[in-house]
Amino acid sequence: MVKPANIDKFGKFLNLFFQQLLVLNMDKLPQDDPSLRYQCLLLLDEFPAMGRIAIIEKASAYMAGYNMRLLLIFQSKSQIKDRKLYDETGAQTMLTNMALQVAYAPRDDDDAKDYSEMIGYMTEKGLSKSRQLGLKSGRSESESDQRRAVLLPQEVKAIGQFKEIISMENMAPALVDKIFWYQEPIFRLGQTCHTLMFLTKAIWSTQLNQLPLPYSGLCRRD
Repeated sequence: MVKPANIDKFGKFLNLFFQQLLVLNMDKLPQDDPSLRYQCLLLLDEFPAMGRIAIIEKASAYMAGYNMRLLLIFQSKSQIKDRKLYDETGAQTMLTNMALQVAYAPRDDDDAKDYSEMIGYMTEKGLSKSRQLGLKSGRSESESDQRRAVLLPQEVKAIGQFKEIISMENMAPALVDKIFWYQEPIFRLGQTCHTLMFLTKAIWSTQLNQLPLPYSGLCRRD
């Protein structure tokens, strides 16, 4: 485990590690080697904290063909667009190669604008009124189609902590409810987490479903 304080010190080792990881796992295509039956997920939490990993930027375009999946987690697009990391072009290359993007309520105004553009626009009826001046004054009304963002940037920032925006290729973006692991019986965590097993005996399931978000880190084991 590389601690945050040592990331700069071990930056070259991190690059070497991912270089070896991707090169060795992309030596053969699955259709050419029947033994390659399983997919591998490369999950990188707090992705920008590791610094620039050049091989990931390059391999993001073709690694899926080798059954390699890439999941990047970061706080804001501006982090990976930094010139010290992947700059605007490199960041856009990686994001374009992502088949699925999940966005939570952003703090950054630019991210909110990007997500608003990604969701798209709709047409709504607009009513305009005019008033004539003079002795024979009167009013006139006209109705016209007006374009409006489905979610304005300020509305994107206000979706709250229980909603998320999902954008998947070949599908329209969707605003959906988040799923929390401690509310989903399918995960059966009560059978694997000793802390949760103990609490489940003492807390009614209805109360468990109402626990705040920090509870989601209860079963962490270092």
